[in-house]
Amino acid sequence: MQAYICLASGQPAKIIAMRKLTQKQARFIQEFVYGPHSGNATRAAVASGYAPKAATQAGSRLVRSVDVGKAIQEEEQ
Repeated sequence: MQAYICLASGQPAKIIAMRKLTQKQARFIQEFVYGPHSGNATRAAVASGYAPKAATQAGSRLVRSVDVGKAIQEEEQ
């Protein structure tokens, strides 16, 4: 398990169980939950390092992912 801090807001994040998450996925979760545009999957994907041209598809795919979705729910609690 590793602790992450949202780079956009600087807020401390809860510890994420790094079950099957990559570092990019974990950063996406932090940006999606705590970032300046929280709740916006496309902007969270860009902020976490996904290509801007593919951010819409990447964000949509990530929020529908079982592991990422569970981690987002845990962070929002």
